[in-house]
Amino acid sequence: MSTLVAAPQAAAQSYQARQRLLLTLLAALRRQWALMDGSFDAAWASISPTLLLLLSAAQLRAILESEAYLLYAASQLEAPVDPPVGRVNAYAFRGLASDGRPLSSLLDSVVVRAKSVVAGGGTVPDALAAGGRTLDLIATTQLADAARNGESVAMTATKQLTGYTRMLNPPSCDRCIILAGKWFAWNEGFLRHPRCDCFHIPSAHTGPVAPTSLDPNQYFDSLTRELQDAAFGAANAQAIRDGADIFRVVNVQRSTYVASGQRQATPAGRPMPEWIYWKAAGDRDQAIAMLHQYGYLT
Repeated sequence: MSTLVAAPQAAAQSYQARQRLLLTLLAALRRQWALMDGSFDAAWASISPTLLLLLSAAQLRAILESEAYLLYAASQLEAPVDPPVGRVNAYAFRGLASDGRPLSSLLDSVVVRAKSVVAGGGTVPDALAAGGRTLDLIATTQLADAARNGESVAMTATKQLTGYTRMLNPPSCDRCIILAGKWFAWNEGFLRHPRCDCFHIPSAHTGPVAPTSLDPNQYFDSLTRELQDAAFGAANAQAIRDGADIFRVVNVQRSTYVASGQRQATPAGRPMPEWIYWKAAGDRDQAIAMLHQYGYLT
């Protein structure tokens, strides 16, 4: 097995802080979900405002901390970086899911999921367990996406940062592994899947810079045979061990996504940052102006 490149100090510290925040959030959400019973609609009406408040507060904190991380990471680059042209306004994201819909609407899918289990003949305990898993998935994904939004806005506002290198948080899945160490321009969306916890390493260059880059084959070789099988599936892992191209084995475009709200305005008329980057078509000054216009930068 090969030895992995360690994450930069700023990234490692940020990830640890984000994980602590996530664990605290999940514990609080689960305590509220434990108050649910078979009345579903009545019980949901009782706990949903608190769930929304908890998740919204966690998102705000994640965005604030992500901006601090991005600026800290930028300060560790070899070349000096000028201050950003604006500060991230975390409150501009308040009440929004990462695809642009109201966060309350996304949370409603939790009770819908629970009720669908009963409608399909399942028991109330089974329904509540399914709803709880859906709540965990939403919280985990929305918290990570909120942090990435904060990072991307801060990066766009720091003009000398040309883009980012994608870094893993092992253990990782096959969809993320083949993107490890890949460099993306500042305006390129972050491909992810539910529960994805990969993160940005800001760069002032036009490509990956050691030691922050990580080669997918290097990561694969660092795993035991059992972990290779778990990440890729036994057949795919064996194919890679036999010399198959790791990128051909995993179809990343089919397996990962950028939030669907990237190219549409929210119901309130405020587009998400990824929509702004797409609309600006590579014009950074225009993207920054639009981030100011829609309140993401102050």
